[in-house]
Amino acid sequence: TLSGRLLAAQVNVPNAKPRGRGRPRRKEDKNPPAAEQKVSASHLPTKKNPRKRARSPSPAAKPASAKRAAVATARAARPAVPIARRPRRGDVINTAPNVRLTIYAFGDNQNGELGLGPRPAAAAPAGSDEDDDDDEEEFDSDVKVPTKNLVRGAVQVAVGGMHCAALTDENKILTWGVNDVGALGRDTTHEGRLVDADASGDDEQDDEDNVNPKESTPGEVDLGGVPAGTVFTQVAASDNATFALTELGDVYGWGTFRSNDGVNSFLPRIAIQTTPRLIPGLKHIIKLAAGTNHVLALAADLRVYAWGSGAQGQLGRKLPLRRLIEAGLTPARLGIKNIVEIGVGSDHAFAIRSDGQVYAWGLNNFGQTGIPAGAGGDDACIFTCTLAPNLAPNQLGGTVTCVAGGNHHSLCVTREDGECYAWGRYDGGATGVATLRLRDDNEGVVLDERNRPRILSVPKWVGSDGMLGREGLMVAAGAEHSVFVALDGDVWAWGYNSNHQTAVVEDTPNDQVQEPRQIEGVMEGREIVWAGCGGQFTLL
Repeated sequence: TLSGRLLAAQVNVPNAKPRGRGRPRRKEDKNPPAAEQKVSASHLPTKKNPRKRARSPSPAAKPASAKRAAVATARAARPAVPIARRPRRGDVINTAPNVRLTIYAFGDNQNGELGLGPRPAAAAPAGSDEDDDDDEEEFDSDVKVPTKNLVRGAVQVAVGGMHCAALTDENKILTWGVNDVGALGRDTTHEGRLVDADASGDDEQDDEDNVNPKESTPGEVDLGGVPAGTVFTQVAASDNATFALTELGDVYGWGTFRSNDGVNSFLPRIAIQTTPRLIPGLKHIIKLAAGTNHVLALAADLRVYAWGSGAQGQLGRKLPLRRLIEAGLTPARLGIKNIVEIGVGSDHAFAIRSDGQVYAWGLNNFGQTGIPAGAGGDDACIFTCTLAPNLAPNQLGGTVTCVAGGNHHSLCVTREDGECYAWGRYDGGATGVATLRLRDDNEGVVLDERNRPRILSVPKWVGSDGMLGREGLMVAAGAEHSVFVALDGDVWAWGYNSNHQTAVVEDTPNDQVQEPRQIEGVMEGREIVWAGCGGQFTLL
């Protein structure tokens, strides 16, 4: 199928401890609200001429034709609800993956993001040599080495900021992680254990015991509102929402988008959606990609749709200030054509054209779009789909096949030689480019006030001795860390490592792994075919 030829692995992200693509959990939001939470009136657009309710006609005084007209008028006044189609074999345009995967997870697990259950540290993770009797390590919420996730039968996986989703070979969707705003698509209400208010104890121990088992353990999404026979082919995850693509090219979603002002909105007049709902205006979609609070959809006609939160240009269009939130919630087709691949960063996006040219848009304050103009400005945003000159085939020496972005950096792999390139914010270590190499190649290097490299405005080759000659399969980006998967199944990681999201166990200067390090140990000899990065964790 067309999607089978184009579908690539989904990739999913500024200071001491990054918050993008993963936010602090809010205790007051512990349980999600009802399936559809209405937006308050203050968040709805004002209408100059509100429609008045028509006076009801008298049944005895109206003929049959008038009755039919009244019924039609009443139906037209109802809120528009998209109607799901029952699957018909001739309509199938997407095929679900069928290779069973084993998922390994590591990094921050404070809120069950790794899907290891409520108290995963009670047993030493596979491949770990750490002492089981060390209580301090035993209850550390950070998982330092790759550990097998509880999901069985996964065929495709998606990673959000603080939650994940997996599609199984039984056409089930499993989710785990934070469910404050309905991102898991199921009820995870949990009373928790009773604690004596006068008792003293270790706060870290209490936090560990209070991890919600329904969130930290993978569970099935409530598909009760989805037509029987619907077959899913892909899942995608943003910071606060999850989306699922069907074999017919329809898209379901649940959760919410969060604006810069903290306002939750999922669809017009719906703030939070806790069970799957058909997204209106999308047909014949073959791939999804989700950023922090925005989503791209690639259609079979090679056009791209975008929706979500768009204040920083991540929707590829400028939104009216009066309706800044609601205007972005309806998918809109972008002006670019002949797109064969899409990719996202936290607040920026990419689209690869059939001739190898790359469009980019969104937040560009560190040059993360690959467009030098305005890079480094505090509020630099690109609101329209713009060709990125530095990502052109003649600049990289190859055609970009896979592209991903974090909070302020981006990565790509080229087709011809499979090499990895990075650009954007440099001082956090997420690009993986050695500082010594910049002394010989300082083109496009923006320095800070102390003459230290701050921004890479042009892509730089990423590599280490072990990566030389390795052809790349894909890249993934977290908030401030990165992963490179080679075609032969080996994997490297680098960047911010405060929660061991790069699988580097030992302490490193400033909690940063400056150059790529191969992930070995329990993963040695295993063929890695995919990687996904959350805010401060990683799945393989």
